[in-house]
Amino acid sequence: MFGYGVRPAVENEFPFVVCILKYDPLQNWDYNLLCTGMFISTNYILTAEHCFIVSSHYQIEMTVGGYILDNGIRYYPIWWISYNQWMANTNQVHTDLFNDILIARIFGLPFTFDIPISLDYIHPDNVEESSIFNVVGCGRLEDERLPTILRTASLPILSNVMCINKLSNVVGAYIYLDNKYLCTYNNPYTLLHDGDSGGPLLHNGNIVGVSIAVCPNIQNINNSDQVNIHLSFYHYYSFINSLILLA
Repeated sequence: MFGYGVRPAVENEFPFVVCILKYDPLQNWDYNLLCTGMFISTNYILTAEHCFIVSSHYQIEMTVGGYILDNGIRYYPIWWISYNQWMANTNQVHTDLFNDILIARIFGLPFTFDIPISLDYIHPDNVEESSIFNVVGCGRLEDERLPTILRTASLPILSNVMCINKLSNVVGAYIYLDNKYLCTYNNPYTLLHDGDSGGPLLHNGNIVGVSIAVCPNIQNINNSDQVNIHLSFYHYYSFINSLILLA
């Protein structure tokens, strides 16, 4: 994460945030970091599905309880399920194949902090334009270095229409953006970077979504022309709740 207003998190500010890595003891943290994730209950971590693409080749591990990134206790998921897999398992019909969200179950009872995890299923259409949201991530800085401490920033939200207009103007063609997505944008720019995907999007202290990517992701584009894309929890209420109830 880099740009205007990005700052290091303070101790115990975001104890529910985890860093997700591939387990390769021959490599260092810088090489192994994949993404960010978040506890949604005692044993369950939510992140972006694309963060687990490497799981067929590497074991996944997560650092828990350390705002200094490599100080956390490491835990391992025992199973995970994406939204699309959950839909298939529950014999529900897909209305959209692009659902970049996944929940992992980790072994043991690692989340022992006496801090409630509050989720909010606010509909993206009900979000007030320019209201302030917070992002948190383990990702890289502008110079490609990894920070030693979690990073966070506050950003205004763009309405779906404003986000579509901005992206379409940048690429010179109409871009459709489903209203399950939320866009954050800052001027001067504040952008997610490699390793920030899967991190929480917060509003008024509640987790309302998961960070996905920066868009447009094309070469030779000005940072000020990019927006951060997040997936709202609203459309995934049944998926999230069905697993939380298993905790």
